Order: sequence, then C-alpha cells, then structure tokens
Amino acid sequence: MGHQEHQSCIEACANCAQECEHCGDACIEENRPECAKHKDEHCQRCAEACRRCGEECRKMAGARS
Repeated sequence: MGHQEHQSCIEACANCAQECEHCGDACIEENRPECAKHKDEHCQRCAEACRRCGEECRKMAGARS
C-alpha cells in the first residue's frame, strides 16, 4: 500500500496537528482548554480538524480489515 491510497488521512492528520498547535498556543494564553466548547474561530477550526482526522483514521483502519 502506497501513501497515495491514504492521502486524505495523511492530510487530515497533518491539518489537525497544525490547527491544534495554533489553537493550543492561543488557549494557553487565554488559560482555557476543551476546544469544542468554545466559540472562538480557532477553537472551532481545531475541533473540526480533530473530528475530520478521527473520521479519516477510522476509514483507514476499516480499509485494512
């Protein structure tokens, strides 16, 4: 299996890491965790990226069975 077969999962995971790093930096400054509960744009982007990453990882895991 080449990486092309799982490109959407790779991209989702990379995007999740980038969004979470950005959001984490902002939330540390604001002293508040738990992204999905906050209305800030960076928190919502982070939460959505994490959901997409999870979905893509579950798809990839299912493809291997």
